[in-house]
Amino acid sequence: MANKNEAAQLSAETIKMLIDQSHEVKKHSHCPYSKFRVGSALLTVDNRVITGKGNRLNPVN
Repeated sequence: MANKNEAAQLSAETIKMLIDQSHEVKKHSHCPYSKFRVGSALLTVDNRVITGKGNRLNPVN
C-alpha cells in the first residue's frame, strides 16, 4: 500500500476501466435542467470500484 503522501501508481488498463465505467454511469445521470451529465468511478485502497452519477455514489462490487 502506498504511503499517504505518495500518489498511487495505476496501470493504463485500470485507468481505462475507471474512465469507461464513469462514462457508462454518466449515461444514466439525472440532469433535467442543466443537461450536464456527470459520472464518476473511484478505486478504493482495497480495490473496490465505486461509481456515481450526479450526487449519488453506488458500490459496484
